[in-house]
Amino acid sequence: MKARAQGSNRPLKRTITLRLDVDVIAKLKSEGRGYQTRINALLRETALRPVSAQPDGEAQVDLSLFSTIRRKTSRYERRIAALRQEQGSSESIERTVDAAVSILVDGRARSFVIYGEPQSGKTEMLIALTARLLDGGHRMIVVLVNDSAQLLGQNLSRFRKSGLDPAPRSVGEALDPAMETTGGEFVIFCRKNPSDLRKLIAKVGDVKGKIVIDDEADPAMPDARVGKAGQNQINELVARLTAADGAYIGVTATPAGFDANRALGNENGQWVEFKSHDRYKGHDSFFPREGIGEVGYALTLLSDRADPAEHLMRALLGYLVNVAYLNQQVNQAEENYSILVHTGGKRADHSEDYRKIIEITNVLKSPGHLKFPGHMRLVWQMARERFPGHEQQICLYIHENIGRHAVIVMHDDPDTDMEYAAVTEPAALFTIALGGNAVSRGVTFHNLLSMVFTRDAEHAIRQDTYIRQARMFGRRDHDLRFFELTIPERLYAAWHRFFVFHRLALDSIRSNNRSPVWLQKSRAAASPPASTERARLDMDQGVRIPSR
Repeated sequence: MKARAQGSNRPLKRTITLRLDVDVIAKLKSEGRGYQTRINALLRETALRPVSAQPDGEAQVDLSLFSTIRRKTSRYERRIAALRQEQGSSESIERTVDAAVSILVDGRARSFVIYGEPQSGKTEMLIALTARLLDGGHRMIVVLVNDSAQLLGQNLSRFRKSGLDPAPRSVGEALDPAMETTGGEFVIFCRKNPSDLRKLIAKVGDVKGKIVIDDEADPAMPDARVGKAGQNQINELVARLTAADGAYIGVTATPAGFDANRALGNENGQWVEFKSHDRYKGHDSFFPREGIGEVGYALTLLSDRADPAEHLMRALLGYLVNVAYLNQQVNQAEENYSILVHTGGKRADHSEDYRKIIEITNVLKSPGHLKFPGHMRLVWQMARERFPGHEQQICLYIHENIGRHAVIVMHDDPDTDMEYAAVTEPAALFTIALGGNAVSRGVTFHNLLSMVFTRDAEHAIRQDTYIRQARMFGRRDHDLRFFELTIPERLYAAWHRFFVFHRLALDSIRSNNRSPVWLQKSRAAASPPASTERARLDMDQGVRIPSR
């Protein structure tokens, strides 16, 4: 509809100032009086011409719009805005990203570490950092993950869901001959194994200025050949991938081993701390300085004489009771929850615990089973102790819904086809995961409501393993009182002790006038002895890195 002057059929006119080329004005004036009217007629004909009435009868793309490639510079701003909307605050992420980018821009280091607590939101920080680096003109970001197809899939999915541009690619996609890497921007995920790294180097080795971000930097990186000729394969290949004009950023919750051998020449004087967000529950909540009397969750300590099968059953039934209460009395809508059963390192232990779990679930859904009355009485007692007045509804809920469970064994096999997403984002109402050290390889478990350690550690354990096993850390939307930890007393005491060591080590890093101090005991080394560069250390009841 055309705007018309009141009482007239003519379109409404508006006075504007318009700058035209001199030769265009001369041509229009040469045609006689009324050149301004002719300008309006020409503009009207062009502006209001239907798309189908273009000179050749078809719509035409204006190719001049693409003559200049515009660099995208707002991806980081968009990501931060999304984080503020989702989480309410992004201050810690912004502070960490600013510090890391400042090190690169100022040229203070080409290899450094960002360290933070387990499950503290480091992946979200990495997504924001990647967006900032892309905005800054770095056209290729390589994200390294541990040699696990499941972990690769989880992290790649989280990056893609963020809406990052360009969409991240797996190393398999990047190696496709159809994908050209000579121009454009790329975010490539690669597992830390020699085969994938060599192939990626062959594909993108000539790309200048690559930024290599090593997620969960510690497990593969400490160099077991310190003091010997050369480096281990992973370190050597990562150094080749980074090249002389690139930069390496290691991201870890356990920097001790990474520092004790100065892997990839990282500069501990340039390390960046990623501080946890306000809703984070970590070692202060689960291993308080005051001791176990102050914990705000259900902690069951097992003696050396405890029956693993009996306590596995009680832990599993307690988990079912808590899920039932949350979904009946707390949640607006029903939610799925998981329990993590840490069995130990032997596959035989996995099988034994798996059979016990299947037996318990079969009994609970079969009123005619000989063990059903005893199991249900135990459920009723637990419910009465925890949530008086709701015991009957809880028992019925568990019996009616126990068929909605999934038992998933998590293996160490890096190429297994098992889908970790069914555990990390619980796909079943009652999601039961069990496994050994595979469960501590950087996997994030959402809605984790219970952890059970059915066996004590038989051998010496490194401190980084203790720290990475704390999968219950993280953001907790529900009150901590619904979480349960069932664990051998000796294992919990060691866990508590080494988190005290961890606190002291982080305090030493934060003290700018001191070198990092790594404390250790005989059964839990701060760093693998074979990969510790002792020439750089002062040894005194623990490990200390000399002054920077």
